[in-house]
Amino acid sequence: MQISTDALMEHAAACAALDGVDPAALTGDEAARWVSALARVKTSSEAVMAVLGRRLEELSSLDAGRDRYARAKGFSGAPTLLAQTGQMSTGEANRLLSLGRAMADADAGLGDEVLLVGASVEAEVEEPRVLFEAITRGVAAGTLAPEKAAMIRQLLETLSAPTVELERSLVKLGMRLTVVELGRRCDRALEADHEALRDRDRLHKKRRYATFFREGDGMIGFRGRFDAVTGAPFVTAIEGEVRRQMTTERELPEGERRDEGQIRADVFGAIANHAMGCQDPASGTKTVMVVQVTKEALESGVGSATCNGLSSPISVEALRQLAVDLAVMPAVMGGGSLPLDLGRSTRCFTPAQRIAIALRDKGCALCGQRVSRCDVHHIKFWSLEGLSNIDNGLLLCVGCHHRLHDYKWGVEIEGDEVWFIPPASTDPRRERIPSCATRLKLASPATASV
Repeated sequence: MQISTDALMEHAAACAALDGVDPAALTGDEAARWVSALARVKTSSEAVMAVLGRRLEELSSLDAGRDRYARAKGFSGAPTLLAQTGQMSTGEANRLLSLGRAMADADAGLGDEVLLVGASVEAEVEEPRVLFEAITRGVAAGTLAPEKAAMIRQLLETLSAPTVELERSLVKLGMRLTVVELGRRCDRALEADHEALRDRDRLHKKRRYATFFREGDGMIGFRGRFDAVTGAPFVTAIEGEVRRQMTTERELPEGERRDEGQIRADVFGAIANHAMGCQDPASGTKTVMVVQVTKEALESGVGSATCNGLSSPISVEALRQLAVDLAVMPAVMGGGSLPLDLGRSTRCFTPAQRIAIALRDKGCALCGQRVSRCDVHHIKFWSLEGLSNIDNGLLLCVGCHHRLHDYKWGVEIEGDEVWFIPPASTDPRRERIPSCATRLKLASPATASV
């Protein structure tokens, strides 16, 4: 593996014209273009940092014996050393080190050839031939953000039989999709690999942990990670209560309102107080969760399921563990048992309607925020004779809800596709913009191999 600074210098040179510019004189489009140009500088520099971080990791490993570099410099390991010298968090350092290991694997897979990290964007490069080569080239060229690269790498390492073709298609998608949308595409690939999904669930269960610690000022801190079976009811119950309490907070005077983090902390306390006073906490159903799973997968035990509160699919095996202690609500998109269209009979959308709208929008239709943090919004206002029907409902987070109200965005629904029409102040031509779920759906035909 060799380092090239061609891409880094090329991107940096493109930003030279920014010198001396008055930011107050820039239009929104101009400022956005400069941010995009600077992001390419950042991404290509992180590719080189990942290679150097990998070298620091090698020099600090157990194989280095008593001369481990990080220990000699007073650090516990390569992650803390890279975080300190690179002025970043330990999490960011670990992400770069993981990327560096992927680059090293790609270099090793090329045999006698050498992987040139950081080559110019205009350089003639053959199609990727080994795993992680496409990721490496995308990051080094400044066109694939390291966060997206880490997401693709993690998927490839999880799958039973990852392919170069799958990696290449995901890298191309990653250049135009958001992190949330790319994550959903990766989830689709994982859903098709039952063995990998089951193995990942088992690994996550082994890695679960939670810890409390006392901070210097006397406050109590909390840190933890949960597998799907442990975390799904936790997220569903907590975020559902937070969303309900946020609604009432808006009616309070500004000085008395709690923010989202404070409400979440209070919900933790309320749950603990309830558990301490509950005579039989193990009896009865503890929480309700909406789960999407096919009948065939549930009966055969082979397949995947998705549920609100989780950002990625789980195996049917994990779903069965959840069902032992939870009320699992099937996703019903109609039928006589659930009235999905109530017209003008009630102002509020029913739980069944909310489920149906969430299945269509997958989260906030505008920004992709997860379902548990969203409310159903009337597209045609109730005060203007709007109906409480699914075709007049839209899942939006609080911020996007205000955005549509305040700036007069339009909304169109065509079948299961949602489109936004920006105001003239945002786009004089008012060209339609697909929702997050619609954009992901439209990207699918070009990536049938995923």
